[in-house]
Amino acid sequence: MFDWLRALSSAERKTFIAAFGGWSVDALDVMVYTFVIPTLITAWGMSKGQAGFVATAALLRRGAALARRNGYRPVREFGAPFAGLTRTAV
Repeated sequence: MFDWLRALSSAERKTFIAAFGGWSVDALDVMVYTFVIPTLITAWGMSKGQAGFVATAALLRRGAALARRNGYRPVREFGAPFAGLTRTAV
């Protein structure tokens, strides 16, 4: 099943592991939200709509921070989180 992994050179294997690690950490925030949101709803008495707004705002802010770090102009910051969706949909 993993013969292709054994066929990689040392540099290719290290690159694959680094890319997988980066992808895993990048997806971690979304997974954390799935565990934290129900706790916030219970502890703070939030509605599901309010909790959804908090999670959405956090993800949009993260996208804006990534856009700013990569040199995008402020006007494009709002669209940065959706850039991946538009590229994959086409």
